[in-house]
Amino acid sequence: MSMPCVNCQCCFNIKVTINAFEAVRLKRALRIEFAQFVKPIKRRRKRSHPAVRLGTGSYDLDLRKSRRYKGGCTFLIGFADGRTRCGVYADRPDVCAVYPMHLRHNAVQMREDARCKSREWDLAGLDRAWFGERLAAFHADWDRFDGMVEAWNASEPVRAGRGTADGFYRFIEAAVDAAAAHPDLPVAELCAPLLG
Repeated sequence: MSMPCVNCQCCFNIKVTINAFEAVRLKRALRIEFAQFVKPIKRRRKRSHPAVRLGTGSYDLDLRKSRRYKGGCTFLIGFADGRTRCGVYADRPDVCAVYPMHLRHNAVQMREDARCKSREWDLAGLDRAWFGERLAAFHADWDRFDGMVEAWNASEPVRAGRGTADGFYRFIEAAVDAAAAHPDLPVAELCAPLLG
């Protein structure tokens, strides 16, 4: 059986929205600026997570697209034989690490909209405990990020239409550091001094 990530196109023509924890991890691991890999994309439809207010618009933080591979993720690297791989595999976003699995009724299952076929995965030998732990942590990070976004959106400069991407990047980096230093503190309390 071939490895799922050898033959599929999961890293092409797909919107990858990331949270603050993933963005900060990538920024620091790669020693690059947020603007080099994150692109605020105007939100066009309602989603379960709050949108980031920048100026007078509402945005998601998405990974940029590759300049080299049309429609590909910005982190794709290529080989002479034409194959591509993730160039940030150890630090990749959690949504990529757990793909194509998700939690459904607290059980790890393959997503129905997965681009790779279930026959390409050894579902019987799948480490469901690992996926379950990663998915639970993924959802917890998104819940905390949602609180950060709500705090940002409620701040006076943002409500007045003066929120900028650079300001938001500085805020999330400080908020992630505060969350690491005080993991039991509610998100609103973490964020208040950062926005005051």
